[in-house]
Amino acid sequence: MKYLAKLLLLFLLTIGTLSAQPELHHALSYNIRYDGHSDLAPDWSKRIAPIVAQLQSARPTIIGFQEVLKNQLDDLNKALPSFRAVGVGRDDGKAAG
Repeated sequence: MKYLAKLLLLFLLTIGTLSAQPELHHALSYNIRYDGHSDLAPDWSKRIAPIVAQLQSARPTIIGFQEVLKNQLDDLNKALPSFRAVGVGRDDGKAAG
């Protein structure tokens, strides 16, 4: 009888595991060009709105930014409050770079 109860418990646990949907993530990598490139890209103040609109349209769960300076990250954090920033500046391991 104990064997049957253990087998039933194992079966029920397995069914619960099999029926669960896997958690899916949509990752996006984005090079926003750091603030200060006036030769090839428009000023950051003109780029942030289209970048935020594109990110909101794509609806990623994880975003990897390249060439982000602290002021840009601050602006993105304000514009995308459902995200949380993780990382450090390349120059000092804190916020610089």
